[in-house]
Amino acid sequence: MKKIFLSALLSISSFYFSQSVIQKYNSLYKRYEYFNSSGNMIGYKQYNNLSRQWEYFDLNDNQNEKQPRQYGDYTQPYNFDLIERGLRLKQNNYDSNFQTVKSTINYIINDINSWDSDSDTKHKIIQQFKSAISKNLDNQDINYASNDETNRVIGWLLDTLEAIIKKENSNNNDNPRSNDNNLSPQNNKKFIVTRITHYNSQGFVLEGMSDLKIPTYIIFNEKEIRYKTAKGIETYRNLTNKKYNSNRSGFEYTSNWGAIFVAKDFSSVIFYDKNDFSGDYYIYYIAK
Repeated sequence: MKKIFLSALLSISSFYFSQSVIQKYNSLYKRYEYFNSSGNMIGYKQYNNLSRQWEYFDLNDNQNEKQPRQYGDYTQPYNFDLIERGLRLKQNNYDSNFQTVKSTINYIINDINSWDSDSDTKHKIIQQFKSAISKNLDNQDINYASNDETNRVIGWLLDTLEAIIKKENSNNNDNPRSNDNNLSPQNNKKFIVTRITHYNSQGFVLEGMSDLKIPTYIIFNEKEIRYKTAKGIETYRNLTNKKYNSNRSGFEYTSNWGAIFVAKDFSSVIFYDKNDFSGDYYIYYIAK
């Protein structure tokens, strides 16, 4: 049986109807059937809902079977290649951010081990830090594919370390904030820096770094002050010409690289570019 589209039907309709072709509607099969003068069905047409057109089937064709309609190549409704590339990119971002968090944890632990403190104190801090991670991060479904979520986790790690150090300092009763003007912060004790602000010589803020991505600290003793910058660079300044300034409630020093001011309560340390306390300066704010 040969199937011919409606366009072809128009060209042959005059031929059939010239030979007394009779059209009847078959409600059972929902089609129009065509019969010759002898009463034999010679073909029928049926509406194809998929192609939205009438199709004619010739029953006189020698093949005596319907020819399937060719709809052309199948068009994929979704671009699976694009979807796959998107998922791969998301997975790569997840893996990269997860590795960043792991590296930050390892960096913090290694940094604690390098502190000039007794082994027992360092061990306590590390164990408390690991325990906090286990309780607060391991059981959470964190979307490391998100950079914002990853930064939030890193910020939590730094805040947690700061809280642990404050607690440990309190337990040991090692508070360097004294009212005695002749006392300085305790020697070789590490203090966590929470914020760094850069000012120019006129006192205008050039850069404020409150969201420190790496642990930043200050270690003080009578001869030098060691500290880590916001970029993670470890450096120091020697301390000479110590003098207490009652107007500023703190200690003033000079060094080979510029003056230093240490607040009496050790809430902040200021590093100047010049020894006359002029030029640009950086204020390091200490965790309370």
